[in-house]
Amino acid sequence: MLAAIALIALSSMAGASVPAEERLFRGPSRFCGAHFAIDLKPGEEIGFRRGPDFDLFRFSGPEKGTGIYEGVAPDTFQNTRTTIRLPDGREVDRLRDRETGFSYLFRFTDKGRESFVHLYGSAWSGNEQDNSLLNRIRTGTAASLNCAAPTAAQ
Repeated sequence: MLAAIALIALSSMAGASVPAEERLFRGPSRFCGAHFAIDLKPGEEIGFRRGPDFDLFRFSGPEKGTGIYEGVAPDTFQNTRTTIRLPDGREVDRLRDRETGFSYLFRFTDKGRESFVHLYGSAWSGNEQDNSLLNRIRTGTAASLNCAAPTAAQ
């Protein structure tokens, strides 16, 4: 429940100024989460907030933005799911919610516990147009390349 409230609060911040409790990272640079990484281009940024058992990120750039949840209990239970294969071979669940549209869910096993990276927000259309940003978000082994530790922990 707390995760859902935090997601709603973070997603409502689109276009708002960055609150004091959010750390901000700007491109060009590589940003590393625990299970994902993205090479930020000039003009792109990621805001970061730590929750009790999850992390929330707000990615924004000139082309599109997205919320990113990284944790163990994403609020995706009422979504329809279709597993798709990205052009690079990775599998991801494309989720459809009647009220908020599309989102994407990557699954991982971390220290014997299932973990997730959930990409959500109005930027997702549920079709191949999403691949331009999905392909830039590295997950799994590719995410750990050139990442000594999650950026926010440094």
